[in-house]
Amino acid sequence: MSFFDPQALLDLLGKYLKTQFELVKLDVQDSLEQLMQRLLRALFALMALGLALLMLMFGLALYLNQCLESPYLGFVLMGGLLLILAIALWLGLKKSITASEDESEE
Repeated sequence: MSFFDPQALLDLLGKYLKTQFELVKLDVQDSLEQLMQRLLRALFALMALGLALLMLMFGLALYLNQCLESPYLGFVLMGGLLLILAIALWLGLKKSITASEDESEE
């Protein structure tokens, strides 16, 4: 095998490119696995936060029921508060989406 054998050089180049492709593929796979781990951790954290807020609001509604001497008025007040909050968040999100669409058109 001489140093300038074209077939041997092509074989080496092919093996090199194949190795580089495998390394890139492994890097991408590792990055995706890390991203999935972060997303799952964030999902579980958000679920725990949501359940904690739900329990706090349920407790506040029961406290309001006791203070207002009504079996349902605390739940109505908490529901109304959550509805107002949801509408405000929805309108804010809608406004930010339209603003980003306007910027992308320019």
